[in-house]
Amino acid sequence: YVFQRAALLEWRSALRNILLQAEIRRLEPTVARARADELIRMTGLTGFEDAHPHELSGGMQQRVALCRALLHEPPVLLM
Repeated sequence: YVFQRAALLEWRSALRNILLQAEIRRLEPTVARARADELIRMTGLTGFEDAHPHELSGGMQQRVALCRALLHEPPVLLM
């Protein structure tokens, strides 16, 4: 699920916000990191992995939230 407001954790970097999904679902860390890297590349967030939400534009925050939602490859995504 992707909220209208990005709903990112301010104290976590973009990458750590994306990997939160992996922590919650107990995904294998190396697989999750590879998937996160792929999603970051696909959404044009390369170079912003260490940025915190307040350092990102609204659109970039939404892309981080989208990456987080897609990390575990859900069959359906509600937006």
